[in-house]
Amino acid sequence: MFFSKINLLEQGDEVFINDNIGTKYTYIVIEKYEVKEDDLSPIFNYNKNEKILTLITCNNFNNNRFIIKAKQKAS
Repeated sequence: MFFSKINLLEQGDEVFINDNIGTKYTYIVIEKYEVKEDDLSPIFNYNKNEKILTLITCNNFNNNRFIIKAKQKAS
């Protein structure tokens, strides 16, 4: 249920992540798409030099997965 509403996110929306010591990180949504349930490419296709957040959850209307990619906002 944590990501049950990520399908409502759109490009340009902000996503906030807090770590366990209280640091808040802001990410800007840059991509939104769906993949088949067995497609693992969203977690393997990345540039290790970029700070990209990938959120994945089930689409309850079919067996696809919602994918959100967000880039960390400069502080």
